[in-house]
Amino acid sequence: MTMAGRTNILVAEPSPIIRIGLVSLLKRLDSLSLKIAEISDIGSLYEAIESFEVEILIINPMYLGQVTPDKIRAVSHNEKLKVVCFQSTAADQRHLKLYDDVISIYDIPSQIQDKLEKIINSNQDSDNQISARETEIIACIAKGYSNKEISDKLFISVNTVMTHRRNIMSKLQIHSQAGLTIYAIVNKIIDINDVK
Repeated sequence: MTMAGRTNILVAEPSPIIRIGLVSLLKRLDSLSLKIAEISDIGSLYEAIESFEVEILIINPMYLGQVTPDKIRAVSHNEKLKVVCFQSTAADQRHLKLYDDVISIYDIPSQIQDKLEKIINSNQDSDNQISARETEIIACIAKGYSNKEISDKLFISVNTVMTHRRNIMSKLQIHSQAGLTIYAIVNKIIDINDVK
C-alpha cells in the first residue's frame, strides 16, 4: 500500500480499446483508492513495475507468451506483486491458476471491485512481514554497504534499494543504520563478526 492508502495498479494490454476501457472502469470504482498506470508495450513491463512501484499488475496472458506470473515477480524482484489475469478470450484453466486472480472481459464492475478488494486486503495482511529481498537488503545495510554497493551486489537499481530501505524502516519502525544492524544481529540475519 502506497502513500495515503492508495494501491498502485498497472494495466498491461496491447489493445487500446480494451486497455482504455479497463482503466476507465477502474477509475469509476469509488470505494477503492487506486493509482492507475497503463502500458501497451511488453518491452517496458519490468521498468514500469519498478518505477511505478506496482502492487497489482493486470495483464492479458496472451501478452506474456510463456512468461508466468512467478517469472514476472522474480525478474522484477517484487515477491509481493499480485498478478491478475485479464481474460478477454478463452484460456486454459490450468494456466489461469498461476495468477492471483482472473478478471474477465464479461465481469461487471462490482465483481471487479470485489476481486481487487480481496487482493488489496491480502496485501495489507502481509505488509508488515519482511520479504526475502528485504532480508538481503537488511544484511547488506548491517554490513555497511552503500546503496550503490547493494545495487551492484543484488543487481537492482539504486532507486529500488532506496524503496526497499524506506519500506523496511517503515515496517520495523527502525530509522537508523545502527538500529537495523542490531535487528540483523538479534534476528540472526548476520553474524556480529560481519559488521564493519
